[in-house]
Amino acid sequence: MRDRLLPGSVGERAWPLLGPALIVVALALLSLLGSEALERKATFMLINLVFVVGLYVFVGNSGVLSFGHASFMGLGAYTVAILTSRPQVKRVLIPDAPDFLRTANLNTILAILLAILVAAAFAAIIALPLMRLSGLAAGIATLAVLLVVNVVLSRWEALTGGLTSFSSIRRDVGVFSALIWALIAMAVAYLYQRSRFGLRLRGTREDALAARSLGISVVRERSIAFVVSGGLVGLSGALYAQFLGTITPTLFFLSITFTTIAMLVIGGINSLAGAVVGAVVISGLSEGLREVEKASDTKNITEIVLALILLGILIVRPRGLTGGREFRWPPFGRGGAAPSGPAAPTPERPTAATGQPAPDA
Repeated sequence: MRDRLLPGSVGERAWPLLGPALIVVALALLSLLGSEALERKATFMLINLVFVVGLYVFVGNSGVLSFGHASFMGLGAYTVAILTSRPQVKRVLIPDAPDFLRTANLNTILAILLAILVAAAFAAIIALPLMRLSGLAAGIATLAVLLVVNVVLSRWEALTGGLTSFSSIRRDVGVFSALIWALIAMAVAYLYQRSRFGLRLRGTREDALAARSLGISVVRERSIAFVVSGGLVGLSGALYAQFLGTITPTLFFLSITFTTIAMLVIGGINSLAGAVVGAVVISGLSEGLREVEKASDTKNITEIVLALILLGILIVRPRGLTGGREFRWPPFGRGGAAPSGPAAPTPERPTAATGQPAPDA
């Protein structure tokens, strides 16, 4: 009981969030010391981080792989694009859209919040049938959702403009705003994984049958995580649209799906630290490889290298760079972290009444 009152115990509980947050803040601030191009790369990294953290909320806690989360990103992006673009622009791009959408011109924060709600609402609808599936069936079903959403975004010309670029979107996202939203996303993921919902979901991940025997509804717990995850990925789409200023349905399809899954797997699929490390490392590596592509006038180097790295990680270190563990409180004094392996057995002593061994209190 005394250990719970030590000052270090508070840091130990908060360090899984504070450790990754400090890394992200430091990188964002360092980017401000460089060129404008470096700031844009840091902003793009933070947007990727929001996506990967959102993906981790569901995949990392449930153990069910999803190939459909890019659909939430697309919904968030187009929601913000429609709600924040100037009415005169929308009269040209989407003249057949409903009047209330063509005349809408909301502020950035309100539009982003609505984008989160739209993505989360869509996740809640499709969670009803999808969360009953597991394994390969779940992966194929989420991929089917991605295909359906991509076709809708590409063909619903009255609302999205179809395959034509939706341009002239208000560009209000920079390093600071992306950093704030990234920290919010990380905090949401951290609070969820420590909540009773996150604990129950991880229980279903380890042993679904045992969880059901304890009265835990696997479908309900997965659905809650899926909705939270969809909302966070929708946030990344909203930030992406206001970062680029121009979007097309092809941006939210297979390429971003492969990249973000690679980030999560390479970093460590079962921890928030893994999501953050994977997003940071792969975003930086991808930007470096794109510079190599430009210098050598060769295409697809980035995709090939990422595929090879992913293959190597799966073979050599299948739990990712972080080993699927969270960052631990620095081991100074009694506030240090416990060993990552099994705890040492507690010595036993005989009781005065029976002489039989009894565990220490």
